[in-house]
Amino acid sequence: MQGLSYSLVFLVIRGFSLVLSQLFAEAFFLQIVTYAEILFFVFFVAYLCYDIADKPGLIIGGLIGYLIYATDTNFYGIIIYGIATGVLMKYLKKYLMRLPKEAKYLIGTIWLPILTLAMILPIIYFTAPYLHTGYIHTIRFIKNIEVYRLSIALLGGIFAGLMAYDAGGRVNKTTYLITALLIIELPILMTSVLIGGMLPPLAIGLFRMMFPHKKLILEQEAKKETQIIMGLSFITEGALPYMKTTCNLRLMLIIGSFFAGAITAAAKIETYIPHGGIVALLAMNRPLRFIIILIIMVILTSLLIFINVKYFEKQELKNEN
Repeated sequence: MQGLSYSLVFLVIRGFSLVLSQLFAEAFFLQIVTYAEILFFVFFVAYLCYDIADKPGLIIGGLIGYLIYATDTNFYGIIIYGIATGVLMKYLKKYLMRLPKEAKYLIGTIWLPILTLAMILPIIYFTAPYLHTGYIHTIRFIKNIEVYRLSIALLGGIFAGLMAYDAGGRVNKTTYLITALLIIELPILMTSVLIGGMLPPLAIGLFRMMFPHKKLILEQEAKKETQIIMGLSFITEGALPYMKTTCNLRLMLIIGSFFAGAITAAAKIETYIPHGGIVALLAMNRPLRFIIILIIMVILTSLLIFINVKYFEKQELKNEN
């Protein structure tokens, strides 16, 4: 998923440009939104294929990324066409390495690209309309859910909880990617994902400030201030060293993020900026509500961690006796 790290800047530019287009009603900013979205798909799928098939995947992956944008298959296209292209190139390359030595020089420039495109383009041509229809139905379904406060709260809570599940791992990044791609249609989910990603390091940082004598991990811990800054910056990896503790810390963080995301979605808080943590407040419709929810849930999650740690300490004492 390193493609997300390389292409994330285009989603941020798209978000800021969208906000500016609403403020100034200039077509220029809408053009930037379009170009940034195209570049995101091109770079993300290019590096996705690079992860799977090495250097030959870059150019073909970029082309497939543009086709995903052009056919408007969105995350379905990335999951199906992007991964399929990378896997196909990986195994074709292995097969082509059996060619005579003289023909191997053309593998990266002719044989591999031509064979990959010859196999993947017909698949895209015949299946893209169905994926596009599926994407439209997915958006309509979630839009219908959005009308019911309890349903959108549950969905927002699930997405926020997934952000805390592995703190920057594959589940976290996949959840973020899907939400960021849906930000224009469903900005409520983006806010839930933001608070779900910010809460884990903030809660751990606050817990360590409130209870400095309590040690959560055996190895040397980062500074408390560092975790607070990482949380405010939407860097969930600040909680990563604590995910494998014996005191069910992961579960506490998931619970805290779930309720924070659910309350945020129920409060109908929206943002069009998909990253930056507190920077996203610049484009929120109800920033004060977001700040209040974040502060309350960080405090409650920190207290939940404390109760859980005390319980495990008592259990350990009982086992020793």
